[in-house]
Amino acid sequence: STGLIGPRDIIYRDSDIVILNKPPRLLSNGPKSAESQLQQMMTDQLVKAVHRLDRDTSGCNIFALSDEVWEAMCQLFREKKVKKIYHAIVVGRIKESGFSIQSRVEGKEACSIVKLLKYLQARNLKFSLSLVQVEIETGMTHQIRKHLQSIHSPIYGDRIYSSANSNRLEFRDAERQMLHAHQVSFSQPLTGEQLSVIAPYHIDFSNVLNSMS
Repeated sequence: STGLIGPRDIIYRDSDIVILNKPPRLLSNGPKSAESQLQQMMTDQLVKAVHRLDRDTSGCNIFALSDEVWEAMCQLFREKKVKKIYHAIVVGRIKESGFSIQSRVEGKEACSIVKLLKYLQARNLKFSLSLVQVEIETGMTHQIRKHLQSIHSPIYGDRIYSSANSNRLEFRDAERQMLHAHQVSFSQPLTGEQLSVIAPYHIDFSNVLNSMS
């Protein structure tokens, strides 16, 4: 992926909101971002990112098409009325089927609810991986990455929040952290319609899953 978006990356659209399956290697807003590319695609209509994903995190990214909707969506985020579910491939075998991680991130209390989806065993590697679902109410910077590192199960390919003993050769088939914003659910602020949108995995995420037996 080159960090360019196309029409097929738009996974939901109405007159107020666009939800993009943001590719990796692309910022949510700023110059040469998902936001600026959407503005060009939509012939300079106002497009504002409601929230940000890390540059190398893929998946559901919500954009508002008016200031009114942007304000209303930001209020839903502040009130924790947007359900956000991520999928991550992590290093090691997660021992419990479900648990929560609570610790301070950026000085504020943050909670990540983790559920084991399946174990992944690499044929050619000396270690195991796990596919997990992570639900967050808060959205602190790098919250999921920091929380998973804190339980010694860093995200596969995460070169910033990896274990001290983690050999970078382990990441040879992951050019980025394998973290994907899988699903967002919320009430459309102008119509009241309940929306729940799922973003398919990007090819690099699927390739890591498929390379495991």
